[in-house]
Amino acid sequence: MKATLFTFLTLIMLAASLGAQSGNTEDYDLKIFGNPAAVTESKVYFGIFTQNLTWDIADEMGYNSTDGVLITGVVDDSPASEHGLQEGDIITHINGSLLKGQDDFDQIRSQLMPGDEIMLTIWREGDQFDMNMVMQPRPGKTVTKIEKKIVKKSGASAYSGGSYVPMWFTPEVDDVNAMLGHLGFDKLNEDGLFMQGMAGRGPVGKNFFIGGMLVTYSDSYTVQNTLDASYHDYIKYDITFGGVTLEKAIPLGRKVNLGVGVMLGGGGHAIELIHSNADYTWPENDSTFFNTGNYQATIQRNYLAVQPKAEILISLLPWLGIRAEAGYAYGYAPKKGWRVKGMGEDTFAISGSPNTPFQGLTLSIGPWFSF
Repeated sequence: MKATLFTFLTLIMLAASLGAQSGNTEDYDLKIFGNPAAVTESKVYFGIFTQNLTWDIADEMGYNSTDGVLITGVVDDSPASEHGLQEGDIITHINGSLLKGQDDFDQIRSQLMPGDEIMLTIWREGDQFDMNMVMQPRPGKTVTKIEKKIVKKSGASAYSGGSYVPMWFTPEVDDVNAMLGHLGFDKLNEDGLFMQGMAGRGPVGKNFFIGGMLVTYSDSYTVQNTLDASYHDYIKYDITFGGVTLEKAIPLGRKVNLGVGVMLGGGGHAIELIHSNADYTWPENDSTFFNTGNYQATIQRNYLAVQPKAEILISLLPWLGIRAEAGYAYGYAPKKGWRVKGMGEDTFAISGSPNTPFQGLTLSIGPWFSF
């Protein structure tokens, strides 16, 4: 189960990383408004280059949001130039309507007609002001050559990234502890288990992020059998859960993001037990193979898992932040009871084994490295 989850999550996180890096180029998708080859539906002419904002760009500019569109260039002798619009201005509203990004701007612009009077709300170097503009038709002669204004990007949104994840998980372990106590082993901490793992994510648009997470806890030790001093008993206990994550970032400022999301995947318990006197004989006859006093088995219970969660991410540097998360993991077991792991994918039902639940609070706080 752990190996399958790890392989799956590695592929997911690699894809997310590549997706984030693909947006980490120096050029953005620029549009020249007024060029009919680029925008065929527009009836009005602004004469500007625009692009969406990211938190990295907003942070460099001292702008406390990612709303609006950033002007990255102004065509000479255009309506924008005549009205005093400048490279580096941010159009935040048109006629009082907030622009969440390029799509909002394009939609409003496509509905405007020559002669319409609009009011633009502009943010410029910390100041915000309104500007009236009368829409003009596209000129008969289009812009055929203009130098592109490029805003360089130092990195993707701080919400993109990955890191080591320490996690405190409080699963219900009463059934496991009852068995461990009966066999003479130490019980698990009923207040919670300290799990460790990795998580990562990349943007898919509209402040949504997809990624993956995998955390595990493992403990193993040997004790002398209380009934027969010639035997030693070995135990290895593992608990694992992880899967694909889908999250929505909610910016609160240049340095702070809230996030809500869900993890969908799997998890489970696995317990390896060995009872041995270290006296093994080559199995050349039936009695040697069938009547040995040595015992070894791995028992497990696997679940489909879901984990709704919320987090806060505070950026300390462009590449480093602190991430705190709280969630609740819940598992559903398609099969009743525990299973003994056999050869390959074979398993065998354990009669009388309990339907151990898999659920509990998750808490995590640790570093976060942005792409």
